[in-house]
Amino acid sequence: MKPGSPVRLRILVQGTVQRVGYPHIIQGIARRNQVAGCIRNLEGYDVEIIAEGRPDNLQQFRTDIRIQEFPISVEHI
Repeated sequence: MKPGSPVRLRILVQGTVQRVGYPHIIQGIARRNQVAGCIRNLEGYDVEIIAEGRPDNLQQFRTDIRIQEFPISVEHI
């Protein structure tokens, strides 16, 4: 793989992330970081994110999705 080539991540987010607007916020963060993909709720209140982009963009995206602002509380990624 060439440096900077797009990669895909499957990210499992645990915490208070369902029914609090988390997916909507994540869409904005993805656009800002030039990351494409999708997000879906899982049973048990977790969220799955499939994210594609350049490694440096994905690194910033992973940092940005660790939201600790009421009512959202990301406990584990």
